[in-house]
Amino acid sequence: RLELLAGAPSVKSGDRVSFHHYSSEARAVLRILDGKVLRGGETGRVQLRLSHPVAAAPGDRFVVRRLSPVETIGGGAVLDPLFHPVRRATPEVLEELGRLDGSLAEKLLLWVEQGREEGVEEESLAARAGVSREEVRAALGEPIARAGARALRHSPERYIGEGVLARLAVRARAEIEKGIAESSGAVGVSRGTLLARLLPSADPRWTEALEKELVARGAYLIAGDEARLHGREDLPGVERELSERVADAFRRRGLDPPSIADVTRDVGHKQKVVEGLAAYLVKKGSLLRLPGGWIIAREPVEDVIARLRASGKASLDVGEFKEMFGLTRRLAIPLLEHLDAAKVTRRVGDRREILPAKT
Repeated sequence: RLELLAGAPSVKSGDRVSFHHYSSEARAVLRILDGKVLRGGETGRVQLRLSHPVAAAPGDRFVVRRLSPVETIGGGAVLDPLFHPVRRATPEVLEELGRLDGSLAEKLLLWVEQGREEGVEEESLAARAGVSREEVRAALGEPIARAGARALRHSPERYIGEGVLARLAVRARAEIEKGIAESSGAVGVSRGTLLARLLPSADPRWTEALEKELVARGAYLIAGDEARLHGREDLPGVERELSERVADAFRRRGLDPPSIADVTRDVGHKQKVVEGLAAYLVKKGSLLRLPGGWIIAREPVEDVIARLRASGKASLDVGEFKEMFGLTRRLAIPLLEHLDAAKVTRRVGDRREILPAKT
């Protein structure tokens, strides 16, 4: 807030002045925020862009002087040493400036909101306000601040605005909807992809805290590595019906699984859609993806497991396995590797031991 002396010349945006704060001095470019011109004897809010940093806190007094001829033209008080650069005094900017005249809690709440998705640490708030961290914590514990800001990470405390959280929840749901619409067979999106879009530069601890809060608020739910919308845990009717046809195509072929191109011809749909639905069925567990990229129905693999354990054999080699199930070597090896990973078999040299089922 700048008050010009009664006999001082008028100042306007773009004028250069000399700024004096205790023993510090800097050149400054002045921008009028209340109107276009500030005349002698008038008081108004201005933004001063300094030639170099000066340590200041709200309430600090300063003096401004004209550069030529050198003379004192006014003085005032610092409202906010770190207010964002203003190009134009919009109604939103004026509303923010008005809040700087409020209590410490109101100022802190404004600065937390200005921190947007990144939030603001308690130490930064204390430095900006020129008070201790204890005073910041006490002020943000007041009802007005408690309703508008939330500490999501502790030691150190880091705050985010309730309005920011509400907007993040809306954006999260929109991103999930977009991802589902862009990918056939999708019922959600990757958690990593979603968080990267919502919080592109946030550190991992803050990202984790925000995700936990958004889930707690019901913005979306987590299923493994996917973010999904409530009530959208399965495909809509048309896609669900098509996915069942895709699954049936794999089931009919049993241990001679079709390619995606074969299934595409079978169901009479676009290959990209079939690929998406096959990926969905793999996630759901109706289909299995074997090493090497083979996709096969779950049921014939479960039948293989049951027959192996009922065979009375302690072990078998690849040739015996192929003969037992009528397999080609191209499928036998990936299927055995899958059984190894599932702890149905265990490779010992050139043979596979058949392991008992877990009870």
